[in-house]
Amino acid sequence: MNFIKFPEIEQFRHVIDDIARSSRYRGKDGNGKPIYDHTAPLPTITFRGTVKLHGTNAGVCYNKAKGVWAQSRNRIITVGDDNAGFATFVKPLEAVFTEMAQSVKCDFDAGDTVAIFGEWCGQGIMKNVGICKLPKMFVVFAALVSPKADAGHRWLTEAELAPLKSPENKVFNIYDYETFTIDIDFNKPELSQPQLTALTEQVERQCPVAMKHGKTGIGEGIVWTAVGYTINVPRFKVG
Repeated sequence: MNFIKFPEIEQFRHVIDDIARSSRYRGKDGNGKPIYDHTAPLPTITFRGTVKLHGTNAGVCYNKAKGVWAQSRNRIITVGDDNAGFATFVKPLEAVFTEMAQSVKCDFDAGDTVAIFGEWCGQGIMKNVGICKLPKMFVVFAALVSPKADAGHRWLTEAELAPLKSPENKVFNIYDYETFTIDIDFNKPELSQPQLTALTEQVERQCPVAMKHGKTGIGEGIVWTAVGYTINVPRFKVG
């Protein structure tokens, strides 16, 4: 079993810098120093916003050789060495997660691993937000195909990710809740700030996830993910 870490989600200002750097990179000079074209225009990128959930980051991984294992943000966990009960939740659902992972297009015979990431949230995990009134549940928000050689990771697109759920087993998908869309012109990213702020305040007033399950309460914010990217996916959080 290999631990597969979900990357930290950055602030908007960091993504602005990253997009500018990657878009204007032109290689290296004779001394190995990076060359940038600071006059090159920057792209306009469509981002999809999903509700940011206040719980604990969790993952379920599967490959043909090792089967299913559970992860916290920083380590592999087991029933005997758990994190907020997530491994205990996963254990009786191993067949469910196996079927879910096997639905992903990849080469299991070559040793590929599918890592399904989400938020383990609900009663007793965190406090003071709407979803804390709900029973514990795992809400999938991303998934990654990791080759055996640990190179060439591929993030699933929104369409590929959408089927990864099992509501009858308290495994939900973040794209089944309210989502938001914004086009950000990285030549003038500050023009997007009022809309980002307004949408965040909307979610903070009433969490759409809690509301869909019949509860009221505040939300935590929005996570924005660039549409159409499967490698080095730009993501940022507001809230």
